Amino acid sequence: MTGDTARESLSSRVLRVIDERGAVHGAGVLRDLTEHGDVVTAGMVYPLLSRLEAEGLLECDRRVVEGTTRRVYRLTAVARSAAEEDRRLPTESPGGASSARSPATT
Repeated sequence: MTGDTARESLSSRVLRVIDERGAVHGAGVLRDLTEHGDVVTAGMVYPLLSRLEAEGLLECDRRVVEGTTRRVYRLTAVARSAAEEDRRLPTESPGGASSARSPATT
């Protein structure tokens, strides 16, 4: 996997986590990714969150969470629309047959 492909894949997974949770701070994104078997570090996730925000895919608020002020991220309308469309697209199963993706599998 090339560096660009790996970054795109991590971007998709980060956006999926935020889409599923609605709003989440960076440590929550990192924890969710790790719990799902991704090998990621804070040095990978936090710069990516900043880049996705700069690209207009994430919005950020500062909130006190567990006694600490954290940046809490949520998808922008553009990113939500893209996520909804992605869930509607058919995917190809390992046997080659197409099937519609459900929100739980994206």
